[in-house]
Amino acid sequence: MLVGVVKFHKSRKFPPVSKTFIYDIGKDKLEPLFSGSAPAPSPDGKKFIFGKRSVNDKADIYQYDTETMKETPLIVDTFHKFAASWSPDGKKVVYNRESNGRGRNATLDIFVYDMNAKESKQITNSGRYKSYNPVWSPDGNKIVYYFEKGDNHDQVYLTDVSGSFHTNLTNDTSTHNFYPSWIDTGTIVYTNAPDNIMTMNIDGSNKQKVAGVQSFFVKYDPHTKQAAYITRQPGSKLMLYDWNKKTIRVLIEEAMLADLL
Repeated sequence: MLVGVVKFHKSRKFPPVSKTFIYDIGKDKLEPLFSGSAPAPSPDGKKFIFGKRSVNDKADIYQYDTETMKETPLIVDTFHKFAASWSPDGKKVVYNRESNGRGRNATLDIFVYDMNAKESKQITNSGRYKSYNPVWSPDGNKIVYYFEKGDNHDQVYLTDVSGSFHTNLTNDTSTHNFYPSWIDTGTIVYTNAPDNIMTMNIDGSNKQKVAGVQSFFVKYDPHTKQAAYITRQPGSKLMLYDWNKKTIRVLIEEAMLADLL
């Protein structure tokens, strides 16, 4: 399992420190890989993409090769970028890019980078709002993300690789809905604030709560049929949920990470 660890300076005057580790679940052991945030493996598992900050606190997308153990820049420009992930065929990368400022005041949109053409295409036009956390469907035909308008009602949206449509799947006027990802090509998992993990069909129907799991962020692995999630602070933990057996296991406690950064 890939684990990204971020340490924030108490004064917030300095940029956070980010490192990526590989965690051997069987041996209960963490091994450092590289400095960078939000690692995402390629479909064949031979490469990782991740965000790496530069001297001006801007993050570019880098690529790490597990065979050569070297990292190289992949998407480098004047903009801050994050939340990158591969398409299932390994030919494209989807990611977030800020423009017109930084942080809360920035414009935030979703871009798709073509590995062969070495070109990026913008697929959302968020205007003064923000489109977050794009994730490919297992068949590579759709991308799910969440849309923030600043009204305390973030919504999960569906689009395609061209951005030809944008469909609100949650249509929830009561609370936030965010961090969507995929169970399979027809099922989406996401967080319903504050910490309810939900599933729904790709058309937004059949919304159901996952009993026994509470978190603001969950990632499902279709190969093992297990989901990793993080509990809230203080004393946050990395947990593993078996989707079939309905069992929960503690993987990493916060105390284990204290001396790693």
